[in-house]
Amino acid sequence: MASWIGLTRINASFGNRTPLAGYQIAIRIIIFALLPAWGLANAAATMVGQSLGAGKPERGEQGSVEGRRFTTWSSSAWRASASSCSRIRSRVAFTKDPGSCADRRGCLRIISYGYLFYAYGMVVDEFL
Repeated sequence: MASWIGLTRINASFGNRTPLAGYQIAIRIIIFALLPAWGLANAAATMVGQSLGAGKPERGEQGSVEGRRFTTWSSSAWRASASSCSRIRSRVAFTKDPGSCADRRGCLRIISYGYLFYAYGMVVDEFL
């Protein structure tokens, strides 16, 4: 989050508000896309914790693997959606300003390449 705040500050220093608006809307869409990964990561952490508490570490390991698999699957779906529907979603949900829409689509396309890594990392991070 701190890096996204820093990027907002950098974007704001250029003076043109259109890219800043596009970036802010893209970040809101990205956060919404990452919510399932956060939920699945917390669920996987709970499953692992309960398994370890019950003295069944192999079941905990399986819970971790399943959590990573489901999170990767849901993030893949969001990645496909971001690359194929970004124009429609961004125009309908937020604004019809053409400059802002172009900046937003570019931001969504670039960041959507990291969805799988973000999601996988969220599940793994819960256990570290």
